[in-house]
Amino acid sequence: MNEPWYQSSGPSSHEVRDDVFNKYFKSNDINKNTKILDILIDVVPEHRNDFGSYRGYACFGNQIHAEIKNQFALEFAKKNHFTKIRNNFICRWIMDRLYRFPDGLRVKELKTEFYDLA
Repeated sequence: MNEPWYQSSGPSSHEVRDDVFNKYFKSNDINKNTKILDILIDVVPEHRNDFGSYRGYACFGNQIHAEIKNQFALEFAKKNHFTKIRNNFICRWIMDRLYRFPDGLRVKELKTEFYDLA
C-alpha cells in the first residue's frame, strides 16, 4: 500500500492560512496585516485539519479559499461594524457628558474662561 506522499498527507491550518493570506489579503500596511491575520486565525483555527490531501488541496483549493473568504468577510464585518458603532457611541456620550448645559463636566471652566476673555 504505497501511495505518493501528496495523496496521504495534507496541508496544515498554518499552511492554508499563509496561502490564503498571500493570495488574497497581503498589503504593505503592517497594522492591517496583523488585523487580517488575527481574523484568519479565528476563521482557520490551529486544530482545523479538514483540507484533504495536498493533491486535493491543489485541485479543489479554490473552493476551500472561497469558503474561507466568505467566513473572513463575515468576521471582518462583525468586528469592524461593532468597533465603528462603539466608537461613535462613546464619542457622542463623552461630548454630551463634557459639554451638556448646565451640568457638563467642562461647562463651569469654559464659562469662566469665556467671560475672562470677553
